[in-house]
Amino acid sequence: MGIQVAFHPSGYPVSVRAALCEGLRTRRIPARFLYESVAQASRWTTYAKAYAPLHHQKDIARLYDDLFSAALDIMQENPFQYLGLGCGDGIKDARFLDLAAQGQRDLRVTLVDASPPLVLEATLNLHKYATKPLVADLESCPGRHELTMDDSMEPIMMTCLGMLPTLGHKQLLPYLHLLTRQKDKVILSANLSPSDTQASRAEILLQYDNEPARAWYGGFLVDLGFTRSDFELKARTDSIESIPGAYRIVVEACLKTDLCVTVHGNKHTLHKDASIDLFRSERFTAEALLKCFSDHGFDVEAGSVSGDGQEGLYLLAPFRKKSL
Repeated sequence: MGIQVAFHPSGYPVSVRAALCEGLRTRRIPARFLYESVAQASRWTTYAKAYAPLHHQKDIARLYDDLFSAALDIMQENPFQYLGLGCGDGIKDARFLDLAAQGQRDLRVTLVDASPPLVLEATLNLHKYATKPLVADLESCPGRHELTMDDSMEPIMMTCLGMLPTLGHKQLLPYLHLLTRQKDKVILSANLSPSDTQASRAEILLQYDNEPARAWYGGFLVDLGFTRSDFELKARTDSIESIPGAYRIVVEACLKTDLCVTVHGNKHTLHKDASIDLFRSERFTAEALLKCFSDHGFDVEAGSVSGDGQEGLYLLAPFRKKSL
């Protein structure tokens, strides 16, 4: 039996082509394109298995299980909806849903990702649950009804695991605040930094400047027709303006030659020494992140930080609502 997958307009081919061409024009590639194709999804999976803390640190798995259990205790409403935003391969979502099933909670599940291959993989990984898979790009800010695909007034438990680093706080947190109603909850993961020192930054940068990561970043350009000799990948950290204790990892492809590439019938001329912004990921000290949540209208109802101070998981609830 086949799997039915819904597509938000941001996932339509015409929208995808337009977003890619605009990214090449501005030399700033939208985050979705590092995950979207089958090849890129596979490269990301290889990188994540090599470097993602969930796959290597036992206390990370406990951190997720403990926070998920606390969230289920706090979310007293039954039934409720589960909305997995940026679900990836669904491995983290499975941990939540397994705990909910043990508590005999009645919930409906929607899985959302910009990558069709990852949405399908997540749906297969969660085959024992009745899921609604949806391809949508969160950068396009789809509305609540577009995500849930119904008019239900049930409260929603939204999970946004791994999306804050790449979408960034300026885009993601206001968007989540607009999506949520008073009884909704958001489980959000964040990449943390034990401190904002040069030594700490250098240590963390190694997680993004390694062979599996470079194969993932560079693979996107190679699939477009670049050769590996056309560019050099460079990773750095930049401070985030007006947020002490926050910085951004940036990976750029610096061109070593003049190029003209044709993508979806559009020619893009790129000159030697130009750079293409391929990847961005935000990091916060725990204190800076808590202030950021408050500034964007969220209370932290539960939270936990890993032993190495590099992973945080938080249960958020809106404390003030803007008019919709």
